[in-house]
Amino acid sequence: MDCGTIPPTLIESELFGYEKGSFTGAFRSKPGRFQLANGGTVFLDEIANLSMDMQTRLLGFLEERMVDSIGGVKSVRLDVRIISATNADLVDQIRNYQFREDLFYRLNEFEIHIPSLRDRSDDIFYLAAKFLLMANVELGKNIFGFSEGAIDFLSGYDWSGNIRELKNSIKRAALLADEVIEAEHFSSTARDGEKLVSLDACLENALVKGHSMHEIRGMINKVAEKTIIERVYEQSCRNKKKTCEALGIDYSTLFRKMKGSSPKGIMKNRCL
Repeated sequence: MDCGTIPPTLIESELFGYEKGSFTGAFRSKPGRFQLANGGTVFLDEIANLSMDMQTRLLGFLEERMVDSIGGVKSVRLDVRIISATNADLVDQIRNYQFREDLFYRLNEFEIHIPSLRDRSDDIFYLAAKFLLMANVELGKNIFGFSEGAIDFLSGYDWSGNIRELKNSIKRAALLADEVIEAEHFSSTARDGEKLVSLDACLENALVKGHSMHEIRGMINKVAEKTIIERVYEQSCRNKKKTCEALGIDYSTLFRKMKGSSPKGIMKNRCL
């Protein structure tokens, strides 16, 4: 159960169940996740999202292994293994009184720490290949691999969004590619970071050279315009006509705004 996707008012009934007539709309009894998993395992994802009240209720269950459904009159003993996960720093949350210390130590009998993706680079290519297979099935494509440039990008990129970012980037690259994923198919992902660096460099350079506010505004606008045009161009499947229509500009303006790239190279359209 993902504790972050279920409304706080429903988590108790989801975990512990309820009896018929225990509240408005309870037309029948419903077992909770713990009852359903008796003899097995419950995985509580994003456990840091539990309210303090639910943390207290969960701690009581872990201590007693007894469940009281909402509206029930009899406690039921269960044999359930609990596995929990979170991307939050629970020690920090304990300091800020957002997570119960006694619940933390009760759950932390055995800990598995998963480093960020950038700290386990050997996993990137295995995961990329797996996500490419999934993307081929989902998109009805037949992309059979990655070019050397794409491999260099995969190994050199920071992947601050970890596996989710990698998966989404592979799917998007597969959508743009024909047979092999090239580095250019990750261009929007790479440029997101590059644009921040470009903007910072632009400001730093402008301040060092003593440019006026008007001049600085013009420089920032150029960076922003180029970013917007490139992003719309990628989203329109590299279709120059659709890009011009979406932005309300003509071809010559599109070429001029994409300064630093040749029109012939930019407008190589793989989707026509």
